[in-house]
Amino acid sequence: MTATTDDRARTGYFDVIRHRSALVLIGGALLLLLVQFKVVTIYYTPLFIGLTYLAAAATAGRRGALWAPGFVTTCWGIGVLLGREKVVTIDTRLNYLIAGLIGVVIALAFRYALGLSVGALGLAVAFGVIVVYEFVSFPSWVYQGGVFAVMLAVWGLWDLRPESRKAPAPVSATADRQGRS
Repeated sequence: MTATTDDRARTGYFDVIRHRSALVLIGGALLLLLVQFKVVTIYYTPLFIGLTYLAAAATAGRRGALWAPGFVTTCWGIGVLLGREKVVTIDTRLNYLIAGLIGVVIALAFRYALGLSVGALGLAVAFGVIVVYEFVSFPSWVYQGGVFAVMLAVWGLWDLRPESRKAPAPVSATADRQGRS
């Protein structure tokens, strides 16, 4: 049986989305300010984004859909800083890949405890693969932290839109009796 809109409202589902989205939006705005005023450089961006994801996920507990990307992005950010400070002296791409894989392993370790979906983990892995190929020639403006800050804020705004609070389509009675959703 699927949850109805009333069930979701009663359990605070929409509040979870609103709080998570607000934190992502605030994180994006804060990162944009920090980058624009040169408080942080591009090298701190992945760590900041990852911590923003984890904070947003923590507000929702087990329903925090950003746990997997938070683990992967935070570990990638730590890898970026360790490479930047020459703590790790391996190839940059390999460093990012290893750091991202550590995030995937952490996400897998917490998969059942936090209720992580395979889809969320897959998106985090896809993001990690894209990061590995960051050295493909993109215009230089892509490598400015402000671009990532705006993307983070847009994500928060997108998640706050009214359509994100609609209940899923009801499951037919036949599918419900057969145990399918």
